Amino acid sequence: MTGILLGGAVYVVALGKWPAAIAVCLLCIAAWRRVGSQSLLIGVTAIVAALWIDLNLPPSVPGAAFDRSEWHLEVTSMPQQRPSGWDFRAEVIDGPGEGLQFLVHSSEPTLHPPTVGSRIYLLGEIVARSPEAGAFRYLDGLGVSGEIYTSEVILEQAGRGPWAWLNRKRLDIVRGIQVAIPGDAGALVAGFVTGDDGRLSGDADDEFRSAGLSHLTAVSGSNLAMLLTIVSVLGFSTRRSRHSVLVAGVVVLWIYGVSVGLPPPTFRAALLATMAASGRWLGRPVDLINLTLLTVIVQLAIDPMAAYSISFHLSTAASFGLAAGFSRYPLQEQRHQTGDLLTATAFAQFATLPIIVGVFGTAPLLSLFANIAAIPFATFAFAVGIFGSVGLVIYEPLGTAILIPAGWAAEVVLRIADLFGREWGRLEVGELGDAWIIGLTLIALILLLAVSGELRLIRRQLAAIGVIRRENG
Repeated sequence: MTGILLGGAVYVVALGKWPAAIAVCLLCIAAWRRVGSQSLLIGVTAIVAALWIDLNLPPSVPGAAFDRSEWHLEVTSMPQQRPSGWDFRAEVIDGPGEGLQFLVHSSEPTLHPPTVGSRIYLLGEIVARSPEAGAFRYLDGLGVSGEIYTSEVILEQAGRGPWAWLNRKRLDIVRGIQVAIPGDAGALVAGFVTGDDGRLSGDADDEFRSAGLSHLTAVSGSNLAMLLTIVSVLGFSTRRSRHSVLVAGVVVLWIYGVSVGLPPPTFRAALLATMAASGRWLGRPVDLINLTLLTVIVQLAIDPMAAYSISFHLSTAASFGLAAGFSRYPLQEQRHQTGDLLTATAFAQFATLPIIVGVFGTAPLLSLFANIAAIPFATFAFAVGIFGSVGLVIYEPLGTAILIPAGWAAEVVLRIADLFGREWGRLEVGELGDAWIIGLTLIALILLLAVSGELRLIRRQLAAIGVIRRENG
């Protein structure tokens, strides 16, 4: 129970920042006489979380930096494709603004962008991040102080080391997939496998968002679940022990996560899988809701700017919904995998709906059915894409041949997105304010706690603590 309350308080603060932290503290003070020191611990945790997020906000851009047009930078993130070029984060290494991180938008359609650790030179003017308040701020979520737009990037020194090597291999795989599978299908398979779906056309991207399938176009928890399934099938088919399969699965997940740049959803999912596997190793029951909220604490401790990232919030809400769906049956009842999968998918859609509607202004009315139809083909495309990507590294013609069926499956997913993403499949409601998004998200998560039975358990435990305090008082 304590883990759920602590993790829940930190997630509420991640959504609402200081106003949410103050509200949590007031609730904890009101509950102190009944619950005792546990409520104070939760209140202190909320304040520390809000302070930690504030302390790690990207520094403001000094005035002198706005007069600069020449920049020497070091690339700090894996480049992501865009229809007309590449995006990547980079750190200023000299002059005004030294040490600041910026998001660089390069409109140069080169096949070989700079990798992590590369030193580059470019001409461009900066655009500072907006200081306005908000639950989701794209640049703050990336941990950058502003943006730089440029038409050409000149490489001064190539990146070195294992991180740069992984980056280059990932770029080679992205290029190989798109050569083997032309058009949106290739961009989609590249998104499944590497998280880089930047060459997906604008129409296709809109259709995926309208159909509630955007989570499929980039690496997220669902991709790691598929990868873990592949490892499990291979491990058990070769008669490996459960312990060995768990170890191999966790190692493969982290290697894969690092190779795609560890975006917030991937990092959170890898943490969750590691915690769940550790529980299995120790022979302890795995409480998915508890672990989901504990990963929030760990991730925000490592990357506090994830609190402003919409991908982090969508991933956390979806994970919470999945955990509630899989937890809603008592252990003694018979489990039905198909029923569990449908329930968990519906719960995940419900958990993320307030954020999707609030930010994008569109409610995907048929997202549950779109996911049920698309996920089997997306899973197949991802699995084949993984093997095809390995083939590209070993022998390119082999990888190209393996990738062909992945392209067919991706075409089916594109057709499903086109069908369910049409006007009759969505409701335009307009963007909501942050207060509405936060309030509706919390209501959705509380309802999921109630349906899963966890809310009833928390109330019983709090009531028992109150009885004990009165008897001891």
